[in-house]
Amino acid sequence: MRWIFEPDSPVFLQIAEILKRDIISGQLKPNEQLPSVRAIAEQAGVNPNTVQRALTALEEKGLIVTRGTVGKFVTDDVPTIKGCYNDEVVRQVKKFMTSIERYGVTKDDVIRMIKEYEVEK
Repeated sequence: MRWIFEPDSPVFLQIAEILKRDIISGQLKPNEQLPSVRAIAEQAGVNPNTVQRALTALEEKGLIVTRGTVGKFVTDDVPTIKGCYNDEVVRQVKKFMTSIERYGVTKDDVIRMIKEYEVEK
């Protein structure tokens, strides 16, 4: 996993976003065990407390669970993962539309462009 952090957002939130993306995209599977806090911290080059904050945020969203002393795992609650996936896709589409509308592009323009793009592929 490649860890590149932007200066304009807290690192723990960026770590949570990267892991969330990996979960909702299926790169991390339901019931898959996550690396230890220390291992993630070493890979990312951050303090273990920063990683713990990120994992706590994901646990609060229901995307990961702690199983006693065994470790942290991706939830096996597939509807929760799908719900988070849907929420994220809608958030990204809204972000895109807000950005593109500044150029005077309408929803119909975007739909037309997507259809043209699909034909070109």
